[in-house]
Amino acid sequence: MVEQGFDEDFSAAVTCSSSVVGPIIPPSIPFVIYSLVSSTSIAALFLAGAIPGILLGLSLMVVTAIISNRRNYPRTPRWPTFKEIAIALFNGIVPLLMPVIILGGILSGIFTATEASGAAVVYAMVVGMLVYKTLDLKKLKEAFIATAKTTGTVFLIIACSNVFNWVLVTQQVPQKLALLAGELFTNKYALLFAINIVLLIIGTFMEGSSAIIITVPLLLSITAPFGISPIHLGAIVVLNLMIGLITPPVGLCLYVVCTITKLPIEKVTKATLPFLAAEIVTLMLVTYIEPISMFLPRLFGYVK
Repeated sequence: MVEQGFDEDFSAAVTCSSSVVGPIIPPSIPFVIYSLVSSTSIAALFLAGAIPGILLGLSLMVVTAIISNRRNYPRTPRWPTFKEIAIALFNGIVPLLMPVIILGGILSGIFTATEASGAAVVYAMVVGMLVYKTLDLKKLKEAFIATAKTTGTVFLIIACSNVFNWVLVTQQVPQKLALLAGELFTNKYALLFAINIVLLIIGTFMEGSSAIIITVPLLLSITAPFGISPIHLGAIVVLNLMIGLITPPVGLCLYVVCTITKLPIEKVTKATLPFLAAEIVTLMLVTYIEPISMFLPRLFGYVK
């Protein structure tokens, strides 16, 4: 982007803010973790994240267009030809088939969510080794080792979380928190607003999967008396935690981008604020307009 004439801080802000969209669009690892913790349908959660993810992407596109016009950034000199579009589509169709295989397989009942992840791995291996030829046996071994380390970390977190949850249950903490929430909040909208604030703060300094494992059991017990669907809550939780990654002063993605670009954190933070505002507006829409996240799960019969 810098080579095309865009400012460094703007380029960093676009990269940073758009990085949170991927984990919301299915297939999504945060939704998989949420499904495991909450015992809800992974297919329903994938569907619940589709429209919010699209809205989030559109909101970022609007902000990008507005800022680009105001700063008179360079435009594409011409529209791509049909041949160029066809070539780009052909080059991109192979990786784009992965979410189609995963979602199509789950929604059609061909395989479960666990089997879908295995199918995705096999498909990625075949594409990497035979189509793009960027994956060889040495890199495959390194990938297996890295995956084993990551999986071990996640399982260790889950194990500690189970102990933590056992302590909470034996001490009746969820029940007490539910009663406290009933006393503090007169309606679910005020409760959801408070949950948004807490999750945004947590998301700034805690990795998403860990935050989901720790907070979701408590949130489910608090929101259940208010009639809030676990599927709707899942969309809110994941969206919050992903936005938290770019929320100053300690958003993890902010520091990653600053490390790569070697730009001051203050400069990138200032450039990111318009995008952060757009994402928070999207979060409020998803929170208070339930059909945004629940329309597709209801349409496919996962929620009544």
